[in-house]
Amino acid sequence: MRKCKCGICGKELTTDIAYTVKDNKRNHYYCSEFEYKEYTRKKAEEAENRQKLYDVFIYVIGYKTTNPALFKFIGQWIDIKNSAEAIDDHKAELMDILCRKTFKSEYGMFSYLAAVINNHLQDWITDYQSKIEEERCKDKCSEADLYMPKYKKSGHRVCLDDFLD
Repeated sequence: MRKCKCGICGKELTTDIAYTVKDNKRNHYYCSEFEYKEYTRKKAEEAENRQKLYDVFIYVIGYKTTNPALFKFIGQWIDIKNSAEAIDDHKAELMDILCRKTFKSEYGMFSYLAAVINNHLQDWITDYQSKIEEERCKDKCSEADLYMPKYKKSGHRVCLDDFLD
């Protein structure tokens, strides 16, 4: 029963009550299994978003780069929900914007792209979420779709000539 710290929140624990994960020959301690699984799920989701954003930028600029400035700008959008998907939907637009300008440096190009994305990101996310909601509700039918009105067609039509005779 030795003292240890949670690897996520830094809370003081003891080894007998902490959740233990063995990594090679080293133990890592966490407050609970749930906290550890949530943390690893979030990290995996973040890595997936980072890779998706990197792929979008590679497509937009037209070549592979390992410039640290690119990763700095990508880091701005990692935590924003649906940002990677929204930016991916507009990569053709970004490519078109980029083709209209010339840049002296790669950093200037990345800065310009980041400014364009920051200016439009909330609108793009709203559009993406509405598109997802529309697709989700497309196949469902409501009670209004199932309601059949009870209408009986009358056999005889009345017109002005019937009253004049």
